[in-house]
Amino acid sequence: ALALLSRRQPDDEELAWLAGLREKGVVGLWTADLTDLQELEGALEQIRSHQGPLRGVVHCAGLLDDGVLTEQTWERFLPVLAPKLEGAWNLHLTTRQDPLEAFFLFSSVAATLGSAGQANYSAANAFLEALAEARQAEGLPALAIGWGPWTVGMGAGLRPEHRERLERQGLGFLPPQEGLGLFQSLLGRGGRVLALRVDFEALRP
Repeated sequence: ALALLSRRQPDDEELAWLAGLREKGVVGLWTADLTDLQELEGALEQIRSHQGPLRGVVHCAGLLDDGVLTEQTWERFLPVLAPKLEGAWNLHLTTRQDPLEAFFLFSSVAATLGSAGQANYSAANAFLEALAEARQAEGLPALAIGWGPWTVGMGAGLRPEHRERLERQGLGFLPPQEGLGLFQSLLGRGGRVLALRVDFEALRP
């Protein structure tokens, strides 16, 4: 069974999609803010009571607030750090006793290559990759995937000039089916890995 955990209620379109999955008996939906440890613990207890012990975790929360470094403030850093840093750390704490076979952290290539205007986002993702290594050192499952940009989600919301800059740097955009195929190919792995479309001739300079 699949349990979806979100910090907000789904909209009408998402509810219709979820209804189709629920008819097949494969999904449940809970609402909780991952940055609130007590709220997360309560939601996980409900999930366990409905579906049994957790077998895997996929953390794919994220938020953007782009700006050049000289215009960044701690007040702008914190909201971007929270869903990744606090959210992933709280999941790490609250699932340690579950018989997990996988603990996936959706990071970004920004943590490895950097990204103009995204010092806060790069730092948040660098934490995910450090957490994956720390979990592995403890003998716990963990894989941090440094994704390149996708054609949906955050990638779809990029300004045209940002998208063009990424493409000039050699970073292509992953369509959903290609991204899901990459994700499937990484099942069973641990540590850190980059998953992206890249033109190395363009990237090298």
